[in-house]
Amino acid sequence: MELAQRVRGDEFAPSGRVTELTRRIAARPGVGDIPVVCFYGFDRRTRSLPFLFYDRRMVPAGLRAIASAFHEAGFTKTRAIFQIWSPNIRPSNCRIDGEPIQVLAITAMQIHAAPNYAWIQDAWSMGANRPLILVGGPKAIFEPDHLFGLGPEGNIHADAVATGEELILLELLDRITEHRGSDETMLQAFTRCRDDGLLEDIPGLVYLSKERDRDGRPVLIDTGVQRLVRNLDELPHPAIGFRLLEPPHKRTTLAPKPLAQDQVHRYSMTASMVITHGCKFSCDFCPIPAYSQRTWRFKSPERLVDEFKVLREDFNISHFFGTDDNFFNRRQTVEGIFEALARTSFRDPTNGRVKKAERRIRLGTEATEYDVYKCRDLIPLAHEAGLKGIWFGIEDLAARLVKKGQTPAKTVELFRLLDENEILPMAMLIHHDGQPLRTGGNDLYGILNQAAFLYRHGAASLQCSLHAPCQGTKEYDRAFGSGIVIKSFDGEPLPECYYDGSHIVATCEPKPVQKQRNMFAAYARFYNPLHLAKQVVRSTKRNPLKDKRVQLQIMGMASLAVTVLKNIGWLRKQSGARIEYWQGPPEPKFTIRRLDEERNVHPRPGAANSPTSGTQSVAV
Repeated sequence: MELAQRVRGDEFAPSGRVTELTRRIAARPGVGDIPVVCFYGFDRRTRSLPFLFYDRRMVPAGLRAIASAFHEAGFTKTRAIFQIWSPNIRPSNCRIDGEPIQVLAITAMQIHAAPNYAWIQDAWSMGANRPLILVGGPKAIFEPDHLFGLGPEGNIHADAVATGEELILLELLDRITEHRGSDETMLQAFTRCRDDGLLEDIPGLVYLSKERDRDGRPVLIDTGVQRLVRNLDELPHPAIGFRLLEPPHKRTTLAPKPLAQDQVHRYSMTASMVITHGCKFSCDFCPIPAYSQRTWRFKSPERLVDEFKVLREDFNISHFFGTDDNFFNRRQTVEGIFEALARTSFRDPTNGRVKKAERRIRLGTEATEYDVYKCRDLIPLAHEAGLKGIWFGIEDLAARLVKKGQTPAKTVELFRLLDENEILPMAMLIHHDGQPLRTGGNDLYGILNQAAFLYRHGAASLQCSLHAPCQGTKEYDRAFGSGIVIKSFDGEPLPECYYDGSHIVATCEPKPVQKQRNMFAAYARFYNPLHLAKQVVRSTKRNPLKDKRVQLQIMGMASLAVTVLKNIGWLRKQSGARIEYWQGPPEPKFTIRRLDEERNVHPRPGAANSPTSGTQSVAV
């Protein structure tokens, strides 16, 4: 099902709301003494192409954002844990300055849900001394009911789930700390606020009610659709989160101190950066437009320059990746950002030398071919600003899965222009039902044909995902209702980690295993020894990005080998297994009471505010 939308004019929180909340919370007595742990779970079963060599080297922006929000709000005893670095830590063993944690904050993706369930259950093992458990992230946004009813008896749960961004967390912390007694824990204060109905006016929360439905089942309270932060400059500086990271280790307890600032770049070589939010397209398989409430938000060029400078000069991080949905979505925005970066000089902390952005930072981001092509005259400026790679959501060159302005002719011209300006084009495809392995002649519909075409015309890397229904999209209910989504193999439920785009979870093909093999074949068509040899022999003069292309080929082949080996058992299981399919969308685990509907607020999809002079959000 699609996410609900607010009515026109009501999408945004008042300007300055984040600053107001953080200052007010931080001023309250005792906040700085409350130990907090922020956790990002990681399911190692997802370690496969195309992320195998990158997943350990980039701390998720969501984890840093939540930890930064706590710290800015005065919770100075905050630690951020990236589970792939420190896999054995348990909430029950966490101590900060000798004190057990009072708040466990989890940000979760669907594919990493299993470790988060385990963390919640471990926290409950502490009994009456357990922490307040708050959960956010994509899993919480689209399937909040899954964070309740855990454990063998179904009596373990998160205390509150945030179905949106960090503003929801700050509103909740403001309410809890306002009503918290001097001798109360955060959990005790939360419970009293919840039971007294003091949380019902905070949009974007889901929590367990005291009431029961007619069948005696628990009832969840959903306070309605989140309000968005209009000006992303209000969000805490990313440097804060980098100073709160737990060092990599194998212990079950926390390290005495966070990872030293001068060591951060050794483990997180790339900094994920919130630059823009939103996209003008409305692809059936994508939840972004509904989540963004059809808005386009961005940080100011001045704020971004400061973020890049601090991370480059204080942390020695030179690689950056924008968490953009479609960076080139709006020309005015992207041009202003590139101009600001291009005229900025950065100091190398290792030798003190100062050089322009193109020599000091390596920025990558995501964009659609349609929008980059419209802004192709900005590509030389992008090079000066330090842009080194664009991940293109091409999806299907034949435009039969989705049409958003991509064509073979545009691809050829655009990739050539990017190569001339030393910017690597990274291609992303979606292998979908009806798409053959290969087609004859000049027909580019086959997945192998598209992989070969993209390599031939300059793509430096390839991501080939398998089409699957995603919560919050137009096609979700349709796919489950049509009986094409796999529920189990030989009675064993499909694990959530397999919704990673690298495992087949939905198809009308009689033999799902063939789609999986096609994906591997597409990767092999792109990453192979012949292509590596061609990159090696190319002259440096003709191809200044030669070394990077060679590196990407080597990494691609190695990742493909590991991925295939890891999936041999999965492929065998598909080949002879009895497959059960969903016959409709999964029902919520609990009755959900939606307060916005009770208040006669009728959400509708789509609309957002018109562009306003001086604001940093526009309608898309």
